[in-house]
Amino acid sequence: MLAFLLFLWQPSLRGIITRAIKSLGHQVVGTCEYYTSVRCLRPKCLNFLGTVPSRSKYCRSCKVYLDRDVVGSENLARICEAQLINQRRPTKFIPEAVAEAEGSRRKRRSEAEAGEPKKKRKRQPAAQGTKRKRKLEQEELGPKRLRHPEPEGSKRKPKHRGGKKLQ
Repeated sequence: MLAFLLFLWQPSLRGIITRAIKSLGHQVVGTCEYYTSVRCLRPKCLNFLGTVPSRSKYCRSCKVYLDRDVVGSENLARICEAQLINQRRPTKFIPEAVAEAEGSRRKRRSEAEAGEPKKKRKRQPAAQGTKRKRKLEQEELGPKRLRHPEPEGSKRKPKHRGGKKLQ
């Protein structure tokens, strides 16, 4: 069985190639490039690589200079291999937000399988200045009355705009 690695930029071209390879009976693994050229090549090392001038990277824990493209291709190959074998990306290359979401999803599934009843959320009381309260206040005041009526003598007079004076 062959496995193909697709990381093309054009989604339409990627779809065409994927369908063609699948129609031939081969397995296709798609992967995202998250941290592939930034993480160290060595399996036990979880450190980020420092950028050095030119196309090299430097791992401070391993004290090794590595080529950027070699690091990316090796890490992509490891991701695809893990995806084919374990059906999951290596934890080293999983974004933090995705890892947290997957962990919470697993926790919920395990609670449901254990038969534990779901905990009900307590409903929060409504805030003091709610829309309903404001609407009731406006209904009490009437349709045309203002909350703060203007004083009697504060009516504005029209400004003189040249020509004849208004009386």
